[in-house]
Amino acid sequence: MKVEAYVLLFIGAFFACVCAIYWFISGETSGTLMLLGATLLGSFPGGYYLWWSRRMRPRPEDDPAATRADGAGGSS
Repeated sequence: MKVEAYVLLFIGAFFACVCAIYWFISGETSGTLMLLGATLLGSFPGGYYLWWSRRMRPRPEDDPAATRADGAGGSS
């Protein structure tokens, strides 16, 4: 879950920067609010995934020392 959280938080941070630049250059409110909405659509799920990933057992995708067999599923 950490990989997904970091991707969504990066998207939120990117749109926050674009939103600030857009507002500063254009001063328009409707486009700024849409970019702010895109920021929130990346930040809220990303923050929730990061919060949840700290409380659950790490998945093989989150472990740098994991092998392919760890993520293959099934019982061993």
